[in-house]
Amino acid sequence: LEYFTLLRGRYGLDRSVDELHADYRRRLAELVPHRPEVTAALTDMKDSGWALGAITSGEPATQIRKLHTAQLDHLVDTVITTGASDLCEPRGDLMRKAVEDLDAVPDTEVWMVSDRATDVVGAHTAGLGAIWISRGRTLAPDDPQPESVCETVVEAARWLAASRPM
Repeated sequence: LEYFTLLRGRYGLDRSVDELHADYRRRLAELVPHRPEVTAALTDMKDSGWALGAITSGEPATQIRKLHTAQLDHLVDTVITTGASDLCEPRGDLMRKAVEDLDAVPDTEVWMVSDRATDVVGAHTAGLGAIWISRGRTLAPDDPQPESVCETVVEAARWLAASRPM
């Protein structure tokens, strides 16, 4: 809330800090883009028998609205938010919870896909494979190393489809 206090003071806003913060949280969810190529790739995965889950940080209601705005909410079978949990990602607790919710067993066909290098540690701790979404970045040599690095979520979906045993 310190940020909104500074904004309010700097720009002489009449609205309260709580109102500014509530508007920000509401608008944040509304501004998430719908990417048809991501929806199509995840739909293809679902149609091929994949179970999909989302682990995301933040307040549950906001994260659910983001998935809805991005038109992905109907594709995920479980949503776990760190705002509703005291589970710690690097320990793999969130990923184990998602695996449990999906009635899966951690093995070579259960994957974590994330753009955060720290999530690779959680995936490996939970016994999952890890795909890191690079978006043009590179991992440092001392960063946790995933099984695959893909530029985008769409590329990761294609990689998973190609690597899945028939």
